[in-house]
Amino acid sequence: MILHFRTDDASASISQVTYSGQPSKVRGLGSSHVEVLLKADPEEGYGTPCDTEDFVVTLANGVIWRPMTNFCNSGHVVSVPSARPAAPGPLPTAPREFSWQFDRAGEDGMLAYGIPQTDLTVFLATCRKGSSRIDTRFVAEAGPKPRLDLHGPDNLLRYDLTPNEPQSDEEPKTNGADLSSGDPLWALLRQGLNLPYRVGDRPFALFDTGAGRTRISQFVAWCAGA
Repeated sequence: MILHFRTDDASASISQVTYSGQPSKVRGLGSSHVEVLLKADPEEGYGTPCDTEDFVVTLANGVIWRPMTNFCNSGHVVSVPSARPAAPGPLPTAPREFSWQFDRAGEDGMLAYGIPQTDLTVFLATCRKGSSRIDTRFVAEAGPKPRLDLHGPDNLLRYDLTPNEPQSDEEPKTNGADLSSGDPLWALLRQGLNLPYRVGDRPFALFDTGAGRTRISQFVAWCAGA
């Protein structure tokens, strides 16, 4: 089966497509339309999957996009959002009280960014030790189809997120993605930079990762089983 990725701007080209962190067999790299060969996975007991959850598409303009699309419902064609908006200027500031916390309980690890010992948390990630899968959540009300734009120094990470409804009135609304421990998000967070980000149409906010890079690295290593 062939999956088609097409940019929404013919002048924007696709430079790489990976699946589960590995390069895919792709025809047409360097153009605005590429074809990816999909194969069934008999070891897992199913045919060709219909979701793009583990694909990452890299564009020549520095946009790195992780889609969440059922391509079986779209004629096996996925439209790639190619616009790369400028980072806000001046940069927003993170509250001085915000910090990064890495907590462990048995085999479970949790990384949080917010004010410790309070309900004010804007980012939360959890995993089982050695699972290499990380449940990643942004605390925000951002509509039915939220998207994250995270601005790095040389690229823009773009993620389609899934709204997660709270289980009780006391829990906040979150927007999440199931990421691998090798996802580009973690490499960017570990650089110790000030990173502006936006969820949906909400105002820009800032990840201040300078003082938290050690805890972020420890959490990712925990999830990877290192």
